[in-house]
Amino acid sequence: MKKSYKIEVDCANCANLMEEAAKKTEGVADAAQALNEYYHSIKGNKTNEWSVHFLPLLSKVWPANIPTTSAASSNALIKLVISTGSEFPEAVDAIERFIVPSDDQDILQFLLNDSPHCQRHPAAALKLLSHIYKNTKYSSQYLHECHKTIGDADPTLKRTPAFKAIADFLRRFGLNQ
Repeated sequence: MKKSYKIEVDCANCANLMEEAAKKTEGVADAAQALNEYYHSIKGNKTNEWSVHFLPLLSKVWPANIPTTSAASSNALIKLVISTGSEFPEAVDAIERFIVPSDDQDILQFLLNDSPHCQRHPAAALKLLSHIYKNTKYSSQYLHECHKTIGDADPTLKRTPAFKAIADFLRRFGLNQ
């Protein structure tokens, strides 16, 4: 089965990367990694880079069907989102539908916990964390610390189902708030 995608982006380099990688299903993970590397290669102020370059790619070009979303592409997108600054909440919303379970949750939990997002953007961090921990078979200190930081940053989030679900998960492993 062939699928075609109309590419409408301002960044020619990004469009070429996406077009080449999207030609084959297994290329989606490579494209996600290329986006991650490109974002990290940008020098200077990255303000608005997400909304100008990356959001259009994900909303207009990125394959939306689950078979093209692999754990590798999901992980690369999560790493990209964690590296954003003030655009983090918008970035989480943009990739949420592409997140699939992965066995590499520890590194993602570490990166999120190590970022300023749990403190600065607790609602968005909770949304992302609630996806990240879902495939975890055991708890980690990073999950516990990030969860605690989110609750301390915005105590109203402690009443949400997502926060409570993670708290219950942590309690099963003896990591209480």
